Amino acid sequence: MTDQPLNQRLREIKEAHHEPVSEPTPEPSRRTPLGRLLVDKGLLSEAVLDQALARQRETGGSLGQILVELGAVSPQNLARTLTEQHGFDSAESLRARLGTGGEEQQAQPDSFVVRETGGDEPLHVASTLLDAADVAFELIEDRDPEQLEIVRARGGELEHVWSYRRTDGAATAVYPS
Repeated sequence: MTDQPLNQRLREIKEAHHEPVSEPTPEPSRRTPLGRLLVDKGLLSEAVLDQALARQRETGGSLGQILVELGAVSPQNLARTLTEQHGFDSAESLRARLGTGGEEQQAQPDSFVVRETGGDEPLHVASTLLDAADVAFELIEDRDPEQLEIVRARGGELEHVWSYRRTDGAATAVYPS
């Protein structure tokens, strides 16, 4: 065994077997800014984004709240974009997790509870995961809690859906597989 880096050694082994070697793609180091996501999705123009960013510099408020106050984005579109920004695909993943695909279902209505991780006291109860995520992101922005989670209440049982943990000034969101 040599003292060369593992990825270099694996590349040499693959090349020896004449297999194509693909370069590892680095993971993005940070999330795409909210304004950029909204513009890319066609929900906001560059001009309105510039106006909102100028107001944010003046008032120090959150960009999402400013955009809603300006009437530039609906609260629903803001919530969807925030969920996507934080690593949750609100289209396919929500359908899969909530079982709301094309098939017919007769299920009990679910409740989504936002609470501090490990706590019994709900901070908010919503009828949809999207609404619960919206409230969770507002709580993170406004109060910067140590930990939050969203659990689904269905038929008296609780299912962990999402959690947030603040570590060393950075946030980590966890989605069960």
